[in-house]
Amino acid sequence: MEEFWQTCSSKLEQELTPQQFSAWIKPLAPLDFEDGCLRIAAPNRFKLDWVRKNFANQIETFATTW
Repeated sequence: MEEFWQTCSSKLEQELTPQQFSAWIKPLAPLDFEDGCLRIAAPNRFKLDWVRKNFANQIETFATTW
């Protein structure tokens, strides 16, 4: 799971500006990856909701090709 998250976050880092990556992706921590479902921890609910809304599709795409 840690390897998946490193790959996923590296791909997002390439697609986003440094500011976007630092603000939204870098603070996240992977918790679990089971049955195609990735659980992540965020510093607060606002960041978690924002990441779900704006990056869930990209992360899901990475997960299905993993």
